[in-house]
Formats: sequence, structure tokens, C-alpha cells
Amino acid sequence: MLAFDASYLCCIQLVAMLEGCERVDSVHPDPELVAKAALVLELSDHESELILRLMEWSFYALSEEQPCMESVGVELARKVHERTQRAIERVTE
Repeated sequence: MLAFDASYLCCIQLVAMLEGCERVDSVHPDPELVAKAALVLELSDHESELILRLMEWSFYALSEEQPCMESVGVELARKVHERTQRAIERVTE
């Protein structure tokens, strides 16, 4: 599901910027990276958990059943993207 990819790329960009580097040195996918970004983005526990479930589903294919409807994943990815943009704008001002 592309919703995870979009959300995760935002998390990577945000954490890299907060740590003052161009890229995050991590083995991907990294649940701790998602947790760091979720705090800054003020995501709910449910939203953070959904990103992690999408990560597991996307990378490890533990289940054929998607963790949510695609529309829910897309809406979450939009929210993460918008909040990432605002967070970056705040830091770079």
C-alpha cells in the first residue's frame, strides 16, 4: 500500500531534519523512527499504530488482508504529509 510509503518517507525526512542530517542512518523499516516522528506530528496512538501495522503488512506480508481500507490509509498519509510540511516550516523559519 502506497499510503505506508508516503507516510514513512515523511517520517524519514522529518527525523533527518530534526537530527540535523541529510539522511537517517537506520535499518529500514524502523519502528522507532515512526515513533519519533509521530510524537512531533502529534499523531494519535491509533494513527501511530496504523502506520506500524501498514509497515508490517507492506514489508513482511504477514497477512493477505490489508490493515485498513485504502481510503483510510490515504487519509492518514495526507495528514502525515501536511503535518510534516508544517513541522519543517516551523523549524526552518
